[in-house]
Amino acid sequence: MKKKETIAAVLGEDILKLLIAINKYDSLLEGKLLCYKCGKQLDENNLFVIIPKTKTEFEFICNNPGCFESFVKSEKT
Repeated sequence: MKKKETIAAVLGEDILKLLIAINKYDSLLEGKLLCYKCGKQLDENNLFVIIPKTKTEFEFICNNPGCFESFVKSEKT
C-alpha cells in the first residue's frame, strides 16, 4: 500500500498573503521570482505553485502545464 502524504495548499488571495509572510511579495512585484522549471518571470497572474525547501528557501512554478507536470514527475522519483 502506498504511503499517504499530506500536502498543504494555498489558493487565490491567500497566495499573496503567503508571499508577504515569507518575504517574497516584493520580489514578485519587482519581477525577481522565476519559475524553477523554465525560468519565466513570475507575476500575480502566472504564479501557480510555491514549494517550500526549507523555512526560508522556496521554489516557484509558473502556470505552464509542462512545468507543473515536470515538477510532479521529479517529486515522484
